[in-house]
Amino acid sequence: MVKVGGIYKAKLKMLSKDYFAKIKVTKLFKQPLAEMTQQDFEKEGYPKPNDIIFIWSKINGGWDRNMIVDVIEFEVLK
Repeated sequence: MVKVGGIYKAKLKMLSKDYFAKIKVTKLFKQPLAEMTQQDFEKEGYPKPNDIIFIWSKINGGWDRNMIVDVIEFEVLK
């Protein structure tokens, strides 16, 4: 279970022992997709809302703006 203050290894492959960074979780909360702001889209790496909606739909089979998602904010440790 992910906890605020927890330190975790960031991996490219789930079961791999290799990791590329260590991260520290700074905040956990739930948020409806409809409440995502422009800043939230940019934090996810997408400059425009339509970009993330397209990718999300491709991966998850659609975009349900009422869906509530878990948000994990973190900082990369050196």
